[in-house]
Amino acid sequence: MDISSGNCRTERASPRRWGFAVLAATLIALGGPAAAEPMDLGNAQARWVTVRFEISPAELPGQFDSVYGPPLTAWLEAEAGTTRMRLTIPGAAVEANLVDQEDPIPGSFSDFVWTFDAETGHVHSAAVEGTVMRTLDWGLVTTRTKARLRFQMDTLRSAGYRKPRSVLGQPVNYFCDPEARRDCTQVRPRRYDPVTGYVNAVGPIEVENTVLGVRTFSTLGEAVFSEREAPRRVAQPRRTSTGVSTVIHSLR
Repeated sequence: MDISSGNCRTERASPRRWGFAVLAATLIALGGPAAAEPMDLGNAQARWVTVRFEISPAELPGQFDSVYGPPLTAWLEAEAGTTRMRLTIPGAAVEANLVDQEDPIPGSFSDFVWTFDAETGHVHSAAVEGTVMRTLDWGLVTTRTKARLRFQMDTLRSAGYRKPRSVLGQPVNYFCDPEARRDCTQVRPRRYDPVTGYVNAVGPIEVENTVLGVRTFSTLGEAVFSEREAPRRVAQPRRTSTGVSTVIHSLR
């Protein structure tokens, strides 16, 4: 689903992020169409996979498994010494496909990292953050300001949202605990389904700017993951202490 926090470019994107995105796009061309098989968490081999996010309108946070965006390429690998698999979607792809309607500041978004438990299918964490521009409506005047967005979802607990309202001209679906508020609409998470590739991780978006901070309900955790046909040539991202950066050109 689309982001329910509201409407949200001035800096040059970092070579690290755009390089990763260009590689991902190249791999799509090398590998051909995405395979129909759902992503296999039982396969610990590091590889490229495909993900499609649910993108229903922001004003319909309760609409699930209906409208999906274009396929994105992600890097999947096992976390050493654990039963967990780590999936990474490059920040540039997030800006171009998932928050493009939020007026993102180019190069500000981190990689979108998902941590799956290969045995249970649970998502322990699905996190991404970045900066967008917001127009705040004060009535007689409007102002432009930067806002930092921090998404944090999982499938370990339920979450919820309250009736949408407008805050300074921004449509907001407040995040809430369905066990603590009677006016909270509950959204139950769905761990990864190995038959369909579907998952729905739930949680808040922390929105902070110079004026206020709010927690809104995130709809960025609903997606379908699938395997890709293996390309004839293989390339993989190079990791540094700060995460995925430039790429290793191990094309053979």
